[in-house]
Amino acid sequence: MHKVSKAQVHAWKAELEDVLAQPLMSGFSARYLTSGSVNYADRLVNGDTHEAFLGIDASSALEDFRSNKKSKTVK
Repeated sequence: MHKVSKAQVHAWKAELEDVLAQPLMSGFSARYLTSGSVNYADRLVNGDTHEAFLGIDASSALEDFRSNKKSKTVK
């Protein structure tokens, strides 16, 4: 078993605290899903979001590729 010093544990805790203090998404309130520019509660109820990531649209790689290809040809 690999032993870890108390100093290393404290450093990891401090790093974790810093990372957790950063917001995941701008314009998103973790306290109120209905506030902000997008009503995330409504999207969750309607099933309009990715199953694992809140606020991300559910899509496939093929859909993403096709939409990206269309946007490049429009320019």
